[in-house]
Amino acid sequence: MALSEHEQQVIAELERALLRDDPALAAAFGTKGTGGAGKFLVVGLGVLGGLGLLVYGAISELVLVGVAGFALMFAALTWAVTRKPSGSFAAAADGDQASANKGISNAANFESGGFMNRIEDRWNRRQGDPTTN
Repeated sequence: MALSEHEQQVIAELERALLRDDPALAAAFGTKGTGGAGKFLVVGLGVLGGLGLLVYGAISELVLVGVAGFALMFAALTWAVTRKPSGSFAAAADGDQASANKGISNAANFESGGFMNRIEDRWNRRQGDPTTN
């Protein structure tokens, strides 16, 4: 099912925001479309295959098979984390400056403890603390 133009714009804005707010997480997710899906498919198959080898090695008491399964899982996850992004996330790195400025202000609010303060206020209200709103 194809996405509408509005949905595509929303997704593109989410990608730009992700890249601004957390470039490391954006790099871990990779690209959108088949490139990113292909990466997750390969990693998923590597992890499942490694897990299968690990379980088979444990059941059959073949230590080398179990170690090979663990190594396969580790290699797949390492490859997923260290692979460089390309495509839409990389293009968004060159994105518009106005959106980037909004991201900086949002990051400043987060770093100032706004989120944690809200959580603490909610907790205090639940506990019946009269010093909070």
